[in-house]
Amino acid sequence: MRDSDRKGERGGCRPLLRLALPGLLLLGGTTLPRLSIATAKDTRRAAATPEPADALRREQIPDRAMTIAGGGDARRVPSEVVAILGDGAWKHWICPHFGHSENPTGEAVTFSADGRVLVTQAGDTAKLWSVAGGRLLRTFACHGFWREDSPARFSPDGRMLATMYWNDVFLWDLSTGKKLHHFEGVGYEEKAFSLRFSPEGKRLTVISSNDEIYEGFNDWSESVWDVTTGALLSSESIEPIKSPKVDKRTWTTPDGSWQVSVDRKEASIVVRDARRRAEWLRCPGRQALVSPDGKTLAANVRGHVELWDLVRRQRVHEGRGHTECCTACRFSPHGALLVSSDTRGTIKIWQVDTGRQLRSIDAHPRRINAMAFSPDGRTLASGASDGTFRTWDVASGQGIKTVEVRGRSKCIGALAFSPDGRTLAVALDEGFEGVSLWDTDTWQLQGEIPGRHGASAGGSLAFSPDGRRLAGGRTWATVWDVATGQRLWPWRPRDPLATYVAYSPDGKTILTAHYEFGGARLWDAPSGRPLRTFGNTDSRTGACSVAFHPGGHCVAAAWEDAVIRVFGVADGKLLKTIRLTKDGGAVPALSFSPTGRHLATANGNGTVYILRL
Repeated sequence: MRDSDRKGERGGCRPLLRLALPGLLLLGGTTLPRLSIATAKDTRRAAATPEPADALRREQIPDRAMTIAGGGDARRVPSEVVAILGDGAWKHWICPHFGHSENPTGEAVTFSADGRVLVTQAGDTAKLWSVAGGRLLRTFACHGFWREDSPARFSPDGRMLATMYWNDVFLWDLSTGKKLHHFEGVGYEEKAFSLRFSPEGKRLTVISSNDEIYEGFNDWSESVWDVTTGALLSSESIEPIKSPKVDKRTWTTPDGSWQVSVDRKEASIVVRDARRRAEWLRCPGRQALVSPDGKTLAANVRGHVELWDLVRRQRVHEGRGHTECCTACRFSPHGALLVSSDTRGTIKIWQVDTGRQLRSIDAHPRRINAMAFSPDGRTLASGASDGTFRTWDVASGQGIKTVEVRGRSKCIGALAFSPDGRTLAVALDEGFEGVSLWDTDTWQLQGEIPGRHGASAGGSLAFSPDGRRLAGGRTWATVWDVATGQRLWPWRPRDPLATYVAYSPDGKTILTAHYEFGGARLWDAPSGRPLRTFGNTDSRTGACSVAFHPGGHCVAAAWEDAVIRVFGVADGKLLKTIRLTKDGGAVPALSFSPTGRHLATANGNGTVYILRL
């Protein structure tokens, strides 16, 4: 964009804004003013207004999706869940939110000896899947984090599973999911390197070291355990095992039909017809293996598993929905549609009343951090880590405009349309980059709010209902006057970091989420005075996202441990607690339906839940 375009004014265009980003007031010594609460008449009117999500029925959710959502037991899925968009099949990762890496902590797939089940590992869990049905059978929760080069091992009879997590070794009963033994003989400084069952399955040998596994220096040990009693039978020092890291590996299947190549450095998997020497499959990933019967190929593709039938030469058990972590979800203004995005740069548009996916858009080459509907619901804006925001025609799925935002940061962190739809606010990733204002008719830059402590990736922007003020959150929450650029809230850097902001429907209060102290807070919008705290401030898990009920009488907040809590605004009373299973991952985004009877959650396993409140 030319400088003349940036500086010029055209009919009604605001002057270029230049101001520093502010922060929050310190807590203390405040009283709660009279808040705007939905009247009984408003509540009855909303309850009587039909919306598309009313047609959803829990019994219509596919069995496999329910089983996966419940971590292997559909009965664990909260009763409020009435729709699951996407089924989470073959997905196992940690959502990239608040300190977690974008890729899974580990990548591992292990087939059982008969090839009927397989185990995936990531973070501090292992999951057991049925190969034939693609159903999640068990989830095993461990302590600590699994090492990438420490795959699980099945016992020879297929009844037990041994897993390694740094210096801990666990033995599990596959039929019940019960933990049989926790072998604690591996020292605190040592790390489990490999596991091996004896041929008769009565003993388990653990090789461990207190050094990096590829360096192969001193203090290696071998311990043998009795799998029945859990007793340590022997432990002795052994010669260092030198295992140089291999970036590329190629092998042929037992029947000689296929040649599989895995390039860990380039993160690519290639499968060729060994007889014809023709490439058949190419996909991203760092691990692939073939089942013992040679009929199935499992490829670990950035946190989800793809299974391929080598006999029929086709993909099997392809999961519905996103293949990576969801990052955002939004109901359309009229509630007929719901959009979701993921870390792969994909947008999916869903029909709410049926839960059917209408279309999938490859919107960006990198992670999408934010989405926003225009007030009329016809246009969708998306911002991503590639430094661009794009607008889309919702009806056709066609792109309208692509704008690259200039700045030191190459990552769009948050988006918000003004209530009249004439302005789009865009926040860059880094706090010192600030917010830019764009005219939605010409896509010319109207104004800019530079300075420190602005919105960041995972944060948010929110216009007041009258469009005169703009709130931003990720580092320290702040509010500006849109017309003049005046900072309305003073900067107080000692206040907790705000990861998400939301305006109340009447514009008098602002709700913020804080992951570092474990709760959500309500503030007086004009002055920035703290009014109320929701949740336990001593909690070790923080609030990821928040949302105001359209009636303004309650708020919803999602915690990092996948717990949704609903609070009354007037008295701060906890009205409802919904505990989602951790198999769904963290909940980085919430969205109320237009009437407030339903709440959508974007989940770390690539699914979106619709909850009936």
